[in-house]
Amino acid sequence: MLVNQHGQRVQQFCGRMTNWHADAADLAQDVFVIAIEQQAAFRGESKVETWLLGIAVRLCRRWTRRQALRKRIFGWLSLERSDVGPDTTTDFETTDQILTGLQSLSSKYREILVLRYMENRDIEDVAAIVQISRQAADQRLTRARQQLATWLEHNS
Repeated sequence: MLVNQHGQRVQQFCGRMTNWHADAADLAQDVFVIAIEQQAAFRGESKVETWLLGIAVRLCRRWTRRQALRKRIFGWLSLERSDVGPDTTTDFETTDQILTGLQSLSSKYREILVLRYMENRDIEDVAAIVQISRQAADQRLTRARQQLATWLEHNS
């Protein structure tokens, strides 16, 4: 039931965080395995989905660190995103630039932008998911937007 209610949302989030949609299903599955193993730890202080996305954030951070290590050690190059089809419209190019820019940010900035704008979470939910105060979430969101804007200026 937990997977039926939240599975697609968690998988989409993992795909957005990693930009590696082939692994998003595996990451989402890992989220639910951890959730089932740790269900006694869920105190009900937040929504179930908020708790699940918090687990997903931690797993995606770990995945991203492992990917970076692989790239450094083995010179491993990531494949093109599998969900992108041939499209040359301006909207597609802008979206592609934003997604590429997101991947250039550190995970703490990428996750806050994804949660706020791609997952349409309010700032209180974002703060709860990444386990920081609301004020810290506001500051991080501001810095993330600034860094993304700077990246887009230099890479457009």
